[in-house]
Amino acid sequence: MSEHSLVTAERINEFLAEQFAGSGNTCEAVGDGWATALIHPGPSNLRPGGIISGPTVFGACDAALYYACFTRIGIEPMTLTSELSRRAPTSARGPAKLATCPKNPLSPSRKASRPPSS
Repeated sequence: MSEHSLVTAERINEFLAEQFAGSGNTCEAVGDGWATALIHPGPSNLRPGGIISGPTVFGACDAALYYACFTRIGIEPMTLTSELSRRAPTSARGPAKLATCPKNPLSPSRKASRPPSS
C-alpha cells in the first residue's frame, strides 16, 4: 500500500480478474485518493490512424476514479463514480494508455462512500 491507501494495485488487479475478467483495464499504481489505470486497446477500440477512441480513453479515466475510491473505502464492487469530465481532449495512440485520477480528487465535498445496504 502506498501513502495510506486501504488497498494495493495488486489487490485491485486480483479483484478485477475475479469480477471483471476481460475488461482490458488494470491498476498500475495507487495512493491516498488517487490511482492510475492502464488499458490495452484492441482493434475494436481504434479509429483510423491507430487513434484510441474517445469512449475507450474515457473508460480508462472512469476506471482510474473507480480505483481511487477503493483507496479510501476498500474494495467495494458497487462503488459509483460521478462528476467525471474530460477537459482537454487529446489524441491517444499506441498499444497502451495510462489514465491517472489526480491526487485528492476525493476532497471533503466529494466523498467516497459505500452504497447503502439493502
